[in-house]
Amino acid sequence: MKIRDTYICPLELVHDMIRGKWKTIIVYQLQFGNTSLSKLRRDIVGVSEKMLVQHLNELQSIGMVDRVNFPGYPLRVEYFLTERGKKVSRAVNIMQEVGIEYMAKHNIPYHTKDLNTPFDRDVAESFEAPNRLIIEAGEEIVLL
Repeated sequence: MKIRDTYICPLELVHDMIRGKWKTIIVYQLQFGNTSLSKLRRDIVGVSEKMLVQHLNELQSIGMVDRVNFPGYPLRVEYFLTERGKKVSRAVNIMQEVGIEYMAKHNIPYHTKDLNTPFDRDVAESFEAPNRLIIEAGEEIVLL
């Protein structure tokens, strides 16, 4: 990630900061508290360790994420959102709501089983989507 010297507007800068498939998901996951790399890797389905570390380093370099190194053995590191990251997480939550609304309205299936997220049933149920069914199976919720 490269921050340019000039931008047309601040939104363009923020877009460059959070560009990438995993950054918004990482920010979303970190809003729930300090998290180890291995927990993030488990919680974010499909991300490779290499990409996760790369995106965490980029988020750290722009001041959205920081980490705590704990002394002792085995080595333990936890990542957390900075104040800037917490501001961005509020925007990411709005993006999440828009995604849920769109998916519910257009009958796009999704599940929250592998996300550390409280599923907002009220948001999903507030949309009248034909043939939509919510199935609960343990922690998994699927919109069909």
